[in-house]
Amino acid sequence: MTVLRCLAGGRALCLSGLCMMLCCAEPPREVRSRGEVNRSHARQPLDALSRRFAKVRDVLRRRGYVPNRDTRRDFALEADGFVSVLELDSGRCTTVVGLGGARLLDLRFELYDAAGARVVADDVPGGAALVHVCPLASGRYWLAASSSRGSGAVVYETFASQPGEGQGFDGVFGGALVPAPPSEALGRQLERSAAGLLARGAEVVEGPWVETLAEGAAVRRTVGLRAGDCYVVAAQSAGAERDVDVFLFDPSGAEVARDMRPGASVVVSYCAVTGGPHTVELRAFEGSGSVASIVARVPPAESDAGVEQAPAGLDPETALQNELRRLERRGYRSAAERVRATALTTGAVATHELVLSPGCTVVLVAGGSGVGDIDLYLHRMDGTALDRDVGLDLVSRVATCVDVASTVRLEVKMFSGAGGYDLARAVAPASVRDVLAARLEIGGADYRGRGYTPNAPPRRVSLSEDERELSTVRVAAGECLAVIAAGDEGLTDVDVFLRAEDGRVLASDTGGRAWGAASACATADAEMGVEIRAYRGSGTAAIELLRWTEAATDAGVSSDAASPASDA
Repeated sequence: MTVLRCLAGGRALCLSGLCMMLCCAEPPREVRSRGEVNRSHARQPLDALSRRFAKVRDVLRRRGYVPNRDTRRDFALEADGFVSVLELDSGRCTTVVGLGGARLLDLRFELYDAAGARVVADDVPGGAALVHVCPLASGRYWLAASSSRGSGAVVYETFASQPGEGQGFDGVFGGALVPAPPSEALGRQLERSAAGLLARGAEVVEGPWVETLAEGAAVRRTVGLRAGDCYVVAAQSAGAERDVDVFLFDPSGAEVARDMRPGASVVVSYCAVTGGPHTVELRAFEGSGSVASIVARVPPAESDAGVEQAPAGLDPETALQNELRRLERRGYRSAAERVRATALTTGAVATHELVLSPGCTVVLVAGGSGVGDIDLYLHRMDGTALDRDVGLDLVSRVATCVDVASTVRLEVKMFSGAGGYDLARAVAPASVRDVLAARLEIGGADYRGRGYTPNAPPRRVSLSEDERELSTVRVAAGECLAVIAAGDEGLTDVDVFLRAEDGRVLASDTGGRAWGAASACATADAEMGVEIRAYRGSGTAAIELLRWTEAATDAGVSSDAASPASDA
């Protein structure tokens, strides 16, 4: 592992819909096709659309077309567009190439001269456009871009060439296009996958919906859920889509269920306490492609089976029971009676004085009905900060360690929503000797439960605020890597990033806690970049690498951890 430390892009001829105004020489006779769907990532630059356009630029440059290095970006609404002015010279040819964002499904280019006559047009359906012209007269021309289907950003650039030069445009967009919307086959595939639920009395109430998502994109749908009924939201991805996440929000906007496990198939279960419009959000975490989803109403027994946290967002007692049960399986013990607090309104703060026994203690808080987000702040009685949790979780938690029985102050802030909450405590096993070990144990528990194992002891580094620890790790094909990082009491917010060799973020955790965890799997031998950032505070950080492989599973990992995508 390599470690680096640092501080914090005239005659008209029409061929297959591509028209060109020619001068004295014939342009290349090859006509481009739309090429293959994007299955990989270019190295430059930052956002997905620019990365895809960089691939097209590289192809054109290799074929003899010189970019003017004035890449432009605009936005086109469906059934609308924009106009851009171009200054073109006679005696040379100009190619205008454009690429639309993931939701812009049909981009069209038209070029007009000063008299308003259309010189050339590209009306080939698809999310890209190209026009090539060799004007007889120099002057001002107008490029009209429009979208007949979908809205989104458009990146475009002009390329220069001499008449008769260049190798043509066939396949120029190969590897740069977002997949086109699929047929209903994926929806039918999802329905077949849900046949087991349907056989046990489930009823599909919404869907199947089929969406096309680029990497990092999200789509939301509103569904009406009835109070007292239980539901399953299931999603299945296809094609290049390698990892999709699903989230469910109640009518107040509070997140009540999620499935962020790696994989192309996800499901959440939830029993609605409040009826009304709920929101289903699908996110393409890795890869681009099509995603189908359904919402099914199920008998309560089927909904609860194997999904402990389903009702956690609105039932604080159940949420804490589930969390304490998980902690007990890892050697923790309940420290005191649970506390049910009175309701708080948005922005209100409640204070609890807690007497801690020697050792390390985790304090858990779960909000009730109407609660959107609770933040926790743990202090010594003299005001010294010990820990905080300002992330968005069903159960918020802070941890600290004391040598002798001590009193600490916990502040519970209702960041959004209004309602009551429950509070519980658990004492860590003797093997957890300090706050760094406690936070590492919390951050890595789900991964260990899935069969991830360490291949070396955690290492510790000193970080100042906004300082980064950078390293590289070799990951074999079929292997998954999880990175856990935790700060001491002076380092109250730690961010974790996993990057591909080209700098792409594969996974990250910026949840506003003193610990973070992120994981990614390799389909081929790769070198992943690990970045640990001290976002708030300074102190010591502990970093642990956990790995998962089929071989490790076969060697004796329990059946509950047979896959990194299995539930912890």
